[in-house]
Amino acid sequence: MAQGTPEIPGFQPLEIRGGGELGIWIEARQVRLDRKVLLKVLPAAESHQEADFLREVQGMVQLDGRGVLRVIEEGQVGKARFVALDEAGGLRPAAGDLGGEEVPQLASMLLSLYLDAHDLGIRPGRIPVESLRQLPAGGFVVGELGRVTVVDKKDDFETLRAAASETLRRWCRSLGLEAQVEPYLDDLRQTGIPLKQLLSQWQLKSLAGAGTTPAMGTWSGSRRSVVLGLLLLAAITLIWTNSAEDPVGEMAPSSTTGLSQGSQSARETETSLEKDKSPSGSSASLEERPRPSGEEVEKNTSREKPAERPPVTPVQWDQLMLVDQHRRAWAQWCEEVDPGSLPGSGALLTTLSLSDSDRSAIEGALLWQESLLFKRSLGQMERYVVQCEVERAEALLNQVRDRLPESRLSKLEDALLQARRNLALQEELWTGFLKRALESVLETGNFEVLTDGAIQGWLPGTRFDSRKAEFVEELSRIESLQRSVIRALRQSLARNATQTIPLLSGSNLKARLLEVESARLVVKPVGRKEPVVLSWSEIDPLWSADWLTSAEGERTSSPDPRLILLWGGLEAVEAGVVVPGLSPVLEEASAITREWRLNQAWQELEALADSGEETGLRASVEALIQRFGRDQWSDSRRRTLEDWWILPQVEIGPTAIGLFSGAARVEWSRQENSSTSASGDSPRFELGLIWNSSAGIAADWSGGSKGDLKDARGGGVLIRGRIDLQSQLPFEETVRLLIEGAITVREKPNLNLILWTGSEVPLWFGLGFRPPERSSYTSAGETVLLPAHGIMKVPDMKLPDSDSGEDPLPFPLPVMGPRLIPGQLLQVELLDTPEGSEMSLNGRNVLSFPRKEKPGKGGIAFQTFDSPVMIRAIRVEGTVALSQWRALLLENAQKTLWNRP
Repeated sequence: MAQGTPEIPGFQPLEIRGGGELGIWIEARQVRLDRKVLLKVLPAAESHQEADFLREVQGMVQLDGRGVLRVIEEGQVGKARFVALDEAGGLRPAAGDLGGEEVPQLASMLLSLYLDAHDLGIRPGRIPVESLRQLPAGGFVVGELGRVTVVDKKDDFETLRAAASETLRRWCRSLGLEAQVEPYLDDLRQTGIPLKQLLSQWQLKSLAGAGTTPAMGTWSGSRRSVVLGLLLLAAITLIWTNSAEDPVGEMAPSSTTGLSQGSQSARETETSLEKDKSPSGSSASLEERPRPSGEEVEKNTSREKPAERPPVTPVQWDQLMLVDQHRRAWAQWCEEVDPGSLPGSGALLTTLSLSDSDRSAIEGALLWQESLLFKRSLGQMERYVVQCEVERAEALLNQVRDRLPESRLSKLEDALLQARRNLALQEELWTGFLKRALESVLETGNFEVLTDGAIQGWLPGTRFDSRKAEFVEELSRIESLQRSVIRALRQSLARNATQTIPLLSGSNLKARLLEVESARLVVKPVGRKEPVVLSWSEIDPLWSADWLTSAEGERTSSPDPRLILLWGGLEAVEAGVVVPGLSPVLEEASAITREWRLNQAWQELEALADSGEETGLRASVEALIQRFGRDQWSDSRRRTLEDWWILPQVEIGPTAIGLFSGAARVEWSRQENSSTSASGDSPRFELGLIWNSSAGIAADWSGGSKGDLKDARGGGVLIRGRIDLQSQLPFEETVRLLIEGAITVREKPNLNLILWTGSEVPLWFGLGFRPPERSSYTSAGETVLLPAHGIMKVPDMKLPDSDSGEDPLPFPLPVMGPRLIPGQLLQVELLDTPEGSEMSLNGRNVLSFPRKEKPGKGGIAFQTFDSPVMIRAIRVEGTVALSQWRALLLENAQKTLWNRP
C-alpha cells in the first residue's frame, strides 16, 4: 500500500493502479463476495480535498452506471475516504486497441455523460483517459468524474460543448485516433446543432457502425430526418413489444397493423439469406415475435401483477407521439417503398414527394432493415467462422454486398478472413495429425490414436471431425487385421513347422518361426545356423491371406489393402507405391506423409547444396531419388536436382563424363574476366587437348562411313576421307589447332582441316588441297592451278568459277607455295578468332584472312578426300561456352537420374 493509504475493512488490496485526479486507484478483492473491485482511496494526507471527493462520488451515484462505473460501497476509515466501484470486466484500452468504427460509440458515451450530468446540475472536471474502460459486452464507461462543479441546468451549454470537445480530443490523441475523431470535433464546433440532436445523430452512426455504414447521402434526408429515423427505431421496439400496455399503441391500432404488413416482404427477403429460419434472439426481427391477443393480455394481467413502469416524461411522450405519426406514414408508403429491396427503396425514396416526417419514417425503417440484416448475417457468419465454412462465408458476404452495395462491411469481411485463417489452421493440424499417426503405426506398430485433447487448437464441429473419425476407424481396422495375422503365426510356433515365406524380392524363404512381434519376425532358415530378422516390409503381403483365412475362417484371394500399406512400411509410402483399393482417407494420409518427409529431406539436401560443400552432393541427390522414386517429381524439383547433381562436374571439365578419353592431356579452366562473351552469351571455359599416340587418336577421332583411320607403320595413324573429332561439346569463338604429320601423294596432298563443322558455312584450311576431278579453277578471270594452299568458306570444297569483271570470291586467292614433299614431316598451325584466321606451315605464315562475320561455333574434322595422310600428333586449344557445357551435363544427368533414353 502507498504511504498514507489506510487498511479498508472487507477489502484485500491486490495492486496499486496509480493516481487519479482525486485519490489513488487500487485493485482489490471484496472478501465477502469474493470478487475483484476497483477502490478509489483519498488518503488522510489529502483530507483537504474531501469535499471534492464526496461531490464526485455523489455524481457517480446519481448517474447510476450511465457512462460511469457503478458505486457498490462508500465509506471512511479514520480521516481517509474510499469508494468501491464495479469494473464489470472492463479493460483499459491502450493506443492502437481501438479502430475508427468505435469512435462513434466512444463519442456518444462521452456526450451522453456530459448531458446526463448537466441534467443533474453538475459538470465533470478533467476526466483522464486512464479512467476509460471498454466493457466486454460493448460500450465504454469512466471510473471517475474529476473535480465536479455545480451548474445551472438551463444554460451554459457552450461551456459543456467546449469541455466535451477538449476531453474527446485528448482521449483520441492518447488512443491514436486523431484522424478518425476530427468529424466529431467538427460537429461539436457547429453551435447551430443542439447537443441532444447531435447525440442522436452520433448514436445512429454508432448503431450503423456495428458493421455497416448506410449510404444516407443517397436518400437526400436532412439531419433532422436521420434523428427522427433513430427515434422511429427505438419506438418501434418499444411499441410492438408492449402494445397491450403502451398508451401510444392504443392510440393507433390501425398503424400497427399496416406496419406489420408492410414489413412482411423485408422479412421474407432477409430470411432468404440463410437456410435456418429461426434466428437468435439478438438477431431476430421484432415483427416475428408473436403478439398476444386482447383476451390473452387480460388473462395474463389477471394472473400476475404487471411490473411497475417508470413514469413517462413530457419529452418522452412528445417523442412517442411523433414516432406514431411516422408509423402511420410508413403504413401509407410501404407499398411504394419495398423494404425487402434496400438499394431499390433508397433510390425510389429520392423520387417521391414526401414530407420530412414521412421521409424520416421510411429512412428509419430502411436503416432498421439494414441493421437487422447485418446482425442476422453476422451471427450466421460467426457460425461459419467456427465451422471453417469459407465457401459459405464468401457466398453470404456476396449476398449482403448485393443488398447493401454502398455499405462498408468491415466486420463481415474480417469474419471471412478469420474463417480462412481457421481453415488454414485446421488443415495444418489435420495434415500434421495424419502424418504423426501414420508414422507411428508404420514405424513402431503403435496404434494409439491421438484424441482431440492431444491436438492443440483443434476446432470441434468442423468437417474435419468426420474425416478424423474415418481415419481412426481405418487405423483400428488395420490393427485388428495385424493382430489376427500375428495371433495365427504365434499359434503355429508350437507346431515348430517349416514355413515357406514369400519375399518381396520374388524369392521364397523356407524357415521355422522363432519369434513373432508387431514390427518383425525372427526366423531360422533351413540350412543356416544363425537366425534371421525379417521386417514386415520384406514379406509379400499375399502371405497374410493364408493366415487370415486360418484365423477367421474366410478365404480370400488377395491381401487386404490395409495390410499392404502396413507391411510396405514408410519405405513404400516414401516411394509413392500405389495400393489399389485403399480408402480415400488412408490415401490422403499416405500422400501427406510422403510430402512431409520429402520436404524434410529436401530441406536437408538444399542446406548441403547451399553450404558449398560439394563432396557427397551427387550421392545425396541419387539417394533422395532412390528413396522417393523417379516418377512423382515436379518439373521445378527435377531441374533443381539435375542442377545439384552436375554442380561438382562443372569445374572438373569433360573428364567428369568421360569425354576425350584418348587424349594424353586434358586442360580445363574458367576463362578470366569471362562474365559474358563478346557475343553476349554465357561465361566460357578454356579447353586444351593433346593426342600423341595412334591409340589415343583412334579413340576420339572417327570417320564412320565417310572416312577411314588405321595405324601407320612408323607411328601415328593414316587417315583417308573425312575424320571428325567425336564430341558433343562444340567450340565457340576461338580455336587453335596444331598438327604434326605428312602427306603421301605429291599431286593430291589434301591435308585439309575444317573448323566449325555443323555450322551453316564451315571454314576450310586447305594445305595442298585438290578436290576430286579438279585441277584448277578461275576467280574473276584469274586461273589458279591446284594443288594450292588457301582459307576458304565454301561447303564441301566446291570452288565456283567466275569470269573477268565479276565479283571475286569472298576469301583470298590460294597460293601455290611452299611445295609439299611426300613423307616430309610437317608442322601445321591453324588459328581462328573473332579478329581473323591464319594458317602457318613449319613456323611460316602462309595466309591471313580478316573476319567480318560473327564468331564461329562447331566441331573439328579432317577432309583428305581419297588421299591418305599420316597424322602423328594433334593439339587443340579452344573456348567452350558454360551454357553449352551445362546443357551437355544436364542431358547426361537426365539419362542417369531418370533413365531417359
